[in-house]
Amino acid sequence: MISKTELVPITHETAIELIGQVIAHYTGLCEQEKKQPFPDLASIVQWEIQVYNLQQEQRACRLLSTRSLMIKKVHTVYFPFLKNLNKYA
Repeated sequence: MISKTELVPITHETAIELIGQVIAHYTGLCEQEKKQPFPDLASIVQWEIQVYNLQQEQRACRLLSTRSLMIKKVHTVYFPFLKNLNKYA
């Protein structure tokens, strides 16, 4: 049995997929906001920057030299983020 403090091992492919889910979330926010009568441009720009940064992290996850760091970040940042999002879905 894995304790709550242990990280479940994931492959870099799974890490890339999880980052992709976060990208989809922010892309969806951008699209929803753009459809508003008076879109909040500051939020759109912020989310688009976040998408760009996440895409860079996906690329870093594909590189052997940065893969293990990115997998740790997925465990500590993106997995909890997605878990929290799904709690309210």
